Amino acid sequence: MNFFTAQKHASFAAKLFSAVGFDFSKALAANDAEALKSHLATQSPAPVAALFSNANLDLETLLAAGPDSLKAHLASLDNAEQIQVLGEELTNAKTEIAKFTAEHTAATAKIAAFAETFCALGINDAEKTDAAGFKNAFDVHVSKQVTLANAKIGHPPVQHLALDTYEAKAIDQAKADATALADYNKLVSAGPEKKTERLDYFKAHGPAIERAITRLRRGE
Repeated sequence: MNFFTAQKHASFAAKLFSAVGFDFSKALAANDAEALKSHLATQSPAPVAALFSNANLDLETLLAAGPDSLKAHLASLDNAEQIQVLGEELTNAKTEIAKFTAEHTAATAKIAAFAETFCALGINDAEKTDAAGFKNAFDVHVSKQVTLANAKIGHPPVQHLALDTYEAKAIDQAKADATALADYNKLVSAGPEKKTERLDYFKAHGPAIERAITRLRRGE
């Protein structure tokens, strides 16, 4: 009899006898083989019959089979199927634990890599940094790396403009170029008498006029 079977038998016997007030554990501790017999002798037939009935046992059949019939019945109990099911569940649980452990290890490594990247960008508290903060930190980091790389090969630091500032200057220049082209076209429309003035204006604003014409050709 294996350990699990023995445990099941002991549990079954304890529950069975406790229903009629018999202290199974005490009897075992005292090694009193006659304790059950003595206890049953003091009981009325109805509680004893109810005891066996509740355990799905036929008292008359057990009594007719002799004093060892109950012992034989307990020995016949087999929980091998239950043990097999529990063993399969344990195996599945171990597999799941191994899977979750591997996922946790991978996630921890990824978090550590992100943390190192954030530290390299100068971000010490990622949870309190918004998208704009990440972008700014990245731009600053790239700018520093470019400056360092240029310094190593003897170039002076590169002057970087913020994207918003660059776009604003580009828009202002496009407006100024368009104004220059419009003013030049007015001189052209004025005819030959404005030729000298037109030529002087072109000499002064030629690049702006050409940029405006290029933008018009590109449909900007």
